[in-house]
Amino acid sequence: MSQTALAERINVSFQMVQKYEKGEVNISVERLSRIAAAFEIPVTEFFTGEVTYSLNGRLSLEPFTTEERELIELFRRLRSEKLKKDIITHLRNIVEIEKDK
Repeated sequence: MSQTALAERINVSFQMVQKYEKGEVNISVERLSRIAAAFEIPVTEFFTGEVTYSLNGRLSLEPFTTEERELIELFRRLRSEKLKKDIITHLRNIVEIEKDK
């Protein structure tokens, strides 16, 4: 697909597509979704690893470990919101203890 055709499909200028391609400007999630739709591919095709978010909310492309996936799966099965909050509090405390060692 040409840059001109892509620009038309995602409703931006040809010059903006060039800037995306060169990495001169950031692409919003919405725009990236439109680009994926224009190519008829899932948006995940643009990423080499699993998309995750760190504690500070920044995007990370590092894949989850087996243990991390298990922790998330087990946590999601819990019904009690209070228990979930207690677990998070305990984990924070453990991290602080580990940090001080």
